[in-house]
Amino acid sequence: DYAELWLPELLRAFYALRPGARPHIHCRTSLELLERLGAGELDLALVVRHGERAGGKPLARQELVWAAHRDFVLCADAPVPLALFDESCTYRQRGLQALTAIGRDYQLVYTSQSPTGIRIAVNHGAAVTIIDRRTLPACWRTFGEADGLPALPPAELELHVAPTMRNEATRDLSELIEMLVSEHSGVMV
Repeated sequence: DYAELWLPELLRAFYALRPGARPHIHCRTSLELLERLGAGELDLALVVRHGERAGGKPLARQELVWAAHRDFVLCADAPVPLALFDESCTYRQRGLQALTAIGRDYQLVYTSQSPTGIRIAVNHGAAVTIIDRRTLPACWRTFGEADGLPALPPAELELHVAPTMRNEATRDLSELIEMLVSEHSGVMV
């Protein structure tokens, strides 16, 4: 979701600053990106913090919401049909924990590694998902405590830089990421 939101503007700014550079971009889950960074395969990773495992530079907090297509009807006495990312997704973990904490039944009806896959299920009117409010499509609406769904903790975005990173172009990209997230985010960490 964050790649779709920020990557076009980030790459425009980066290519203007470094016209000959061509970074290799990986759009993966936060845990996968951190694994690759730790293995020396990446120089930078913009990730959502998982639990207390901090380590990167805190950049912003983003509001997470329950959302579905505007025509979706959430039945109070039926399990919440969910379209979520796989088990490694912190949004999924937080959402399922929050539902369990209030005793709300749910059913996973769709799992995808792609935001596009999640949008297809939600746009079909088949499911509720968890999304950053900033990335909420116009044809979706949010659900909250008044609808019987618990509040969700915010997503904390961090920028991780490989300790061996010495490349000036990568340093420029890191600064652009920080600036972009700062300019477009709600509450700073």
